[in-house]
Amino acid sequence: MSVALALTAQAACSHWPFANELVLMIFQYLPVTDLRSITQVSCLSRDLAAPLYLHSVGLHVGQTWLRVNAQNCLALLLYTRMTSFCAPRFLRCDLLGTGNHDLTALKIFLQSLKGAQDKHISSVICFDAPPGVDLASLFQLVKDLGCSSFRYSSTEADHPCTVVPAPSDPGAVCSLRRLSVDSPTFFSPCVASLTLATLRDSQITDLSLTHTGLSAIQWAALLRNVHLPLLRMLTVDIECPPDVLAEFLIRHQNVDHLWIHPGSTLSPKLQDYSSQKVSRQRLQPIPNPCLLHLNVLGGPPWYLVSLLATIHSAPSIPKLSLRFEEDFTSNYFSAVLDVARHFASIQELQLSFFDASHTASHFEVPCDEVRTVALKQLTISVHGSDPDVLLVSSLDGHTHISTHPRVVQLPSLARSLPKAGKR
Repeated sequence: MSVALALTAQAACSHWPFANELVLMIFQYLPVTDLRSITQVSCLSRDLAAPLYLHSVGLHVGQTWLRVNAQNCLALLLYTRMTSFCAPRFLRCDLLGTGNHDLTALKIFLQSLKGAQDKHISSVICFDAPPGVDLASLFQLVKDLGCSSFRYSSTEADHPCTVVPAPSDPGAVCSLRRLSVDSPTFFSPCVASLTLATLRDSQITDLSLTHTGLSAIQWAALLRNVHLPLLRMLTVDIECPPDVLAEFLIRHQNVDHLWIHPGSTLSPKLQDYSSQKVSRQRLQPIPNPCLLHLNVLGGPPWYLVSLLATIHSAPSIPKLSLRFEEDFTSNYFSAVLDVARHFASIQELQLSFFDASHTASHFEVPCDEVRTVALKQLTISVHGSDPDVLLVSSLDGHTHISTHPRVVQLPSLARSLPKAGKR
């Protein structure tokens, strides 16, 4: 209520036979529908009742950010007429439960921001649009506004949204620098051309494409038709074939952060890790005269082994992150060393285990194998089925992970992980 009380000092003289403070006290007892009606009576009543109304519908307004959901989309039009209105720099939209009228109000609000040339909206995050909502026109409007970052994610991937590409503003310049899409919606037949056009005419530096629903052939068609000379950070899911990704990386030597997301497939179809290694040896390295200098590389070991077999990576990497999703790797140490052997120097090695049964047998090493990798920091995290259970262990200094006949270094680590996995 403090915001509403502050407005009374700026409001004009009361048109009622009593003070504005008393009117405000009366407004506090009115339902939301009445508050909305009062905001339409006069400028004075709007300034008094609007903060109470926005608070009642849950429209959270900060100095630089704005949070919108299905309950308060219509209130955006009122907010733009308030004396306290401030164009947001960051917009977060929870579209769950929104209808066409809500989306229309949101679009009108965004269009009104075109006049605020001094304060461009820089980041838009959208979540969970229901079926029937036209996301393409909203995405196009965000682009036309000069937004530098757009992110969309959806937990309802089985319910595609209606997509009708909207005409773009011919005078608008696409300013997108960061694009994150965690949904198959933007790769549906109706909107794929808009997504591809966005990737082609944007100076994107950070691109994340996960849970896309694309097949291997579609991934190849997408990446081979995209060239992003400023790209530095890239995230794709494991449905993207390693050889296709390798070709893309060779054409984009500036990429220094690469993450492989688990996507829809959590583990390879091959049953044994040794058989996985044999199958990957059939991949032929792609001719690459330049080294790929990666600062961060992360993903499932089986995927990274295939990828690193086809590209020439720099011998040193600051951070290598390996993610174990399921109990399909028969030997964790062997899997780690298969990836690490591609680097002569590793600053930080991060091992993450998710929902796996971490038994001692996973750390047994074949007796005929002798390999060593040196690193400065080792971080191990074990994530159980309980979201509140997380074990993190970090070793600093010069750490060696080695395998020798019948000898495995770091034995205390191997004994502690089974207990952590059962917590």
